[in-house]
Amino acid sequence: MGVLLTPDRLRHVEPTTAQGKRAAAELLDLEPRPTAIVCFNDKVAVGTLQAARERGLRVPEDLSVTGFDDIDLAEATDPRLTTVRQPLQEMGRIAVTQLMRVLDGHLPEALHIELATTLVVRDSTAAFIAPAQRHPAATTATAASPRTARSDR
Repeated sequence: MGVLLTPDRLRHVEPTTAQGKRAAAELLDLEPRPTAIVCFNDKVAVGTLQAARERGLRVPEDLSVTGFDDIDLAEATDPRLTTVRQPLQEMGRIAVTQLMRVLDGHLPEALHIELATTLVVRDSTAAFIAPAQRHPAATTATAASPRTARSDR
């Protein structure tokens, strides 16, 4: 289910924990407060967890948080971070192959390559609650964007 967000519910930040914490603090101080924050990387998501904790919010009971990248830190947070895993080895292999072709005088095989990602569901997200059952002021916010499978790596 998609959610259209207004510009006041988006933040553009550097990919750091500190910037994630700052952006999440801004979002969490909005009325109505978001029920979920989707972060464009795991470091920003860790900052979001910190901002939530400082406000006395429970993750995932009061706020769901997701990251992107599935770095080692995602399993070390409390709660463990739900995130999206990318096929980094395959990305590297394709990049080297494309570079070698260019160095040999050939054009790249493709300008756009799409690779599969995996949603790694851990402890930082709650089940979806239908809008009719949710508090009327609840909304979703994002610190950027991510995509499904369950893993308890």
